[in-house]
Amino acid sequence: MQAQPRRPGPWPRFLVVLAALVAVGGCATVHVATSPADKAILHKRGDVLTRGSLSDAALATLRSAAIEPADCQRYVADCLARLRRTEPLGDEARLATLAEVASVGALRAGGGDESGYSDAAIAAWLDVARYAYGYLFLTARAPHARVFEARQNQVRDYYNVAVQHVALGVAERNLDRLAQARDGVVQLRAGGWSLAFDLTHFPSENAAAVPVRVIPTDGLRFRGLYTTFRRDGFGSEMAVELAADSIGDPAAAKPPGSPRRVSRVRFVPLTVVIDFPGRDLAEVLATDRATIYAFDPYEQRDIDLHGSRLPLAANFSAGYGVWLAESPFARQATLSLLGRPGGLREPHVYRMQRFDPDRRILLMIHGLASSPEAWVNLANEVMGDEALRDGYQIWQVYYPTGLPLAWNHHELREVLAEALDEVDPAGTSRARHDIVVVGHSMGGVLARLLVSNPGDELSQWLDARLAARGGDAALAQRLRPFVDFAPMPGIRRAVFMAAPHRGTPAAERGIGWLFTRLIRTPLELREHLQSRLGDEEGIAALGGERARPTSIDSLRDTDPFMRAAASVPIAAGLPYHSIIGVEDAAAPLQVATDGLVPYASAHLDGAVSELVIAGDHHVQERLESMLELRRILRLHMQAE
Repeated sequence: MQAQPRRPGPWPRFLVVLAALVAVGGCATVHVATSPADKAILHKRGDVLTRGSLSDAALATLRSAAIEPADCQRYVADCLARLRRTEPLGDEARLATLAEVASVGALRAGGGDESGYSDAAIAAWLDVARYAYGYLFLTARAPHARVFEARQNQVRDYYNVAVQHVALGVAERNLDRLAQARDGVVQLRAGGWSLAFDLTHFPSENAAAVPVRVIPTDGLRFRGLYTTFRRDGFGSEMAVELAADSIGDPAAAKPPGSPRRVSRVRFVPLTVVIDFPGRDLAEVLATDRATIYAFDPYEQRDIDLHGSRLPLAANFSAGYGVWLAESPFARQATLSLLGRPGGLREPHVYRMQRFDPDRRILLMIHGLASSPEAWVNLANEVMGDEALRDGYQIWQVYYPTGLPLAWNHHELREVLAEALDEVDPAGTSRARHDIVVVGHSMGGVLARLLVSNPGDELSQWLDARLAARGGDAALAQRLRPFVDFAPMPGIRRAVFMAAPHRGTPAAERGIGWLFTRLIRTPLELREHLQSRLGDEEGIAALGGERARPTSIDSLRDTDPFMRAAASVPIAAGLPYHSIIGVEDAAAPLQVATDGLVPYASAHLDGAVSELVIAGDHHVQERLESMLELRRILRLHMQAE
């Protein structure tokens, strides 16, 4: 009998059906994966600038336009053309993706290195800026309507980066033309575009200040600078270096009649913006013209574009940091102290920004063997505080610290008068009449002399001192200007940091004793002193017993001039503050010291406030001091 085929049982049939269902339904299966919240945020916000690949938003737009993202990154020009032609996409999604994809091509075009910028690279970055500009200002929604959207922040970054590259590319190829057309508009051609470089807002009041380098600042990092203070906003944060010979090198020989004792710092912050002409999106996308604007971020806080008021991006620390990093202050200050060639011969005033007649002046005076570097973080903290930045402009005094105290005080008054007359010859500005002076160490003693009112006290002291030496009417006449002075007009408040108002015994021992034997006055400067003060005996008559007294002699607690000046009163009604360091916080204040200056010498009766900090002599570097100075400066603003 023939065997019958066996029919499949229920289980095999079930498995066959199940396999078929899985095969059919597998195409629609969604798999879920999770990642930590911090990584999810990074993934969501990542884009071509931050991770080197297109953002999720761009990928979504490309897929909606039936464009393969991988092909788009390989063939940028074709991708851009297809995106421009695809109808169903909204303007926002299209323009944002155009800006990002164009950034891929611009990054490949090069520039920003030793090879410089080609026409193709400049044109590519101008396209990025134009697409981003169209997204920001020429779509249905205004920027403020998208303020919380991550995509708008990304597109703003595309614009800012593109502006940076265009400005660098155009500037490096046309520095000569830009230097010759200060305070005007320069017409240029680059990458097939007609560009106007508008310098009417360039941050320098000196028409002779020649730009020699444009520096992108957003990528700079500094050692020694605690914080980099920025303002987020529209435009590219940059800085421009001015030619050193046009703003003054205080150690260089000066041509006759050259006003080289006052200057603006060499590195000037600026914010660059590119504007495209056109009444609507179509006109902007079709134009081959643009205007590049350079703004002073201290004076220009925001701008109007297509009906939107936008904050300007700014970096308030980077230019200052580069100035200090590239300045020869450390070596120069030592050469000045030792009287060696290349050192400072007379005081110099640096203005940290363009003079503003409505901002108060914060005048900073460093101490012995120092320079403007002493204020690096304290000045930066003031510039980083928005309220203080709006209320003050910083001036820093740089002077040869090896010279006697009385001489430096007299010279300091002269250079400050020159500086004020240069920016405000009529003497009518608020700035000139509302100055806060802060001095550290010997600079604090100089600051106190600036605000002191000796009356006849020092003149009588000098007469008695000269009489004891046999009397010399001619010498007395020459020395009189060094002891006959009044509180400097315009100073309304003073802050003294670790200042040896009554001198210090440290000047006679240890490192003070060593410095006394190392310090030398340069021959030409010694001759200048003798022409003003008489012979060496006459110089010694003003203070100290050595034939050639130095600043160390002036700081001794036994120095005659120091002892006489210590009793001179500060101008009546002028508020002053003390910040004092003590190495041993447990020691009684009357015997405490910061290692160089005793508390008893730094303390002043009548101070509005006195802050004692556990620390050494360099109290200006302590965060507590920075916070206290900011408090005092705010107090001064409120006291009007």
